[in-house]
Amino acid sequence: MTISNHILSGGNMTIKPFDVAAIALAGASYYCGWGSGGKISENLFRGVQCFALSTGVDRLAQLIFPTTDKPAEAPLIGGMVHAAAEEIGYAGLLQTENYLWMFPRFAASLITGMTAVRGVVEIPKDAPAPTLDLKIGFLWAIVRETLLQTLPKSYSTPLLIAVDSSVFAFSEIVPFKSATLEARRYKVLSAFYFRAIANVAAQKTGLGASLTQHILLNISRAL
Repeated sequence: MTISNHILSGGNMTIKPFDVAAIALAGASYYCGWGSGGKISENLFRGVQCFALSTGVDRLAQLIFPTTDKPAEAPLIGGMVHAAAEEIGYAGLLQTENYLWMFPRFAASLITGMTAVRGVVEIPKDAPAPTLDLKIGFLWAIVRETLLQTLPKSYSTPLLIAVDSSVFAFSEIVPFKSATLEARRYKVLSAFYFRAIANVAAQKTGLGASLTQHILLNISRAL
């Protein structure tokens, strides 16, 4: 299906009233400078703005890779728990820099790296240990920690945001492995920018901003 036919047929481009309301709130909060009065409100409104931005990128990704496959609709409560776990890992632990958090950060790198490998390569259940995902995940955790500790912050921060976003994107296609190639390409592109936006927001504003963005995404999918 061409992009023009996808637009004409509607495809998976439905914009929900919830998304429209969130985008309107994001625009108003940015224009009026809402959220400057306190840390909590700053995190909330920055999260709304990030959700609006990531929603726009998601729609663009659907235009580039037209697909009618829809994201899995997880239960709202389960989605909240999943969002919190992912943000603690990606926007929390992986954004730390001091030695105090080295081992939790290494574990988070190992787990996310293993999941990303499983999104790209089929790991047989009877594969001999150590499995390929464990090997690559362990190697990635070592490389990531080395980059973090040796490169200047001006280089390591954007580099690791880009690489962590790529790892997240490939992790997200694990449930999509039986989907079409276009659906998987769309998912990778959308998930990459979603994570990049969330990680930048977490660094500039706080974990609450990325968590708000993720919660709004799950609410939107549940509606």
